[in-house]
Amino acid sequence: MGDARQGGSFGLLKLGILCGVLAPLLWAAAIAFCGTLRPSFSHYTQYISELGERGSSTEFLMRYLDSCRQG
Repeated sequence: MGDARQGGSFGLLKLGILCGVLAPLLWAAAIAFCGTLRPSFSHYTQYISELGERGSSTEFLMRYLDSCRQG
């Protein structure tokens, strides 16, 4: 880690750590939000992939949010 500070990339390292912390939180928030948009969806008995299945009311939103999370 000493090399990162000397090379001037310490800010980039901090940014990477921040993204690594925020990405799972945003993903969980997207799942919770899309689950509320489908009244019949149950987080306990259904798979997350059902929120992004073709023809679903949350298909576009789940696919877009998931692809943004992955980069």
